[in-house]
Amino acid sequence: MIDDKQTDKITVCVIDSMIDMKCEGINTKKLRVIPYFSSKSALVFKESNGHGNAVCSLIHNKNRNAEIILFPVDHSDSPDKITQILRFILENHLSRIVNISLGFYKYTDSIRKMEDTCNELLKNGIFVVAACPQDNVYPGGFKSVIGVTIDKCIEDMIFRCINGKVYVWLKNEPKTLWWRHDYVIREYGSSFCNCGGNWYVV
Repeated sequence: MIDDKQTDKITVCVIDSMIDMKCEGINTKKLRVIPYFSSKSALVFKESNGHGNAVCSLIHNKNRNAEIILFPVDHSDSPDKITQILRFILENHLSRIVNISLGFYKYTDSIRKMEDTCNELLKNGIFVVAACPQDNVYPGGFKSVIGVTIDKCIEDMIFRCINGKVYVWLKNEPKTLWWRHDYVIREYGSSFCNCGGNWYVV
């Protein structure tokens, strides 16, 4: 685990909703937005969806020196769009950690292509951490991806390997999250999985 004084430099690619650039919980000097794959709608911060804020603020809370590369997406984006982003990360060697707090429930040809890309990322030393609230949610359910969920466990974190797939169980406790620049929430849920530093998952 990494504590709040973590100073290691690390780059994390985040695939999530657009952030509020005025958010006090995010160090925007250490954040870069890649707009190439985003629709005009996805590039606009919406006060009704501060999920990207919550994730990026968690990362900076755990590692103030973390560099974040954000790929803004929204609910209309397809598995193919996510795969394009993952391939871009792979081909440009942007980071060794990718954080994805979204998932698709149906295994289709598009999901198979995403799985192939995630397998390739792992072979190249790039780790994908994704929300996995239940089995058969992708990419969190792929064997090459670290799926994160919550549990009423005593420990802060439990790692389990089941049939060759790595899962992380987290204590079911509320987290304080920045939803927009002037508003924080207390929330439960594995959709707020992310890497805050060298193998810190919250």
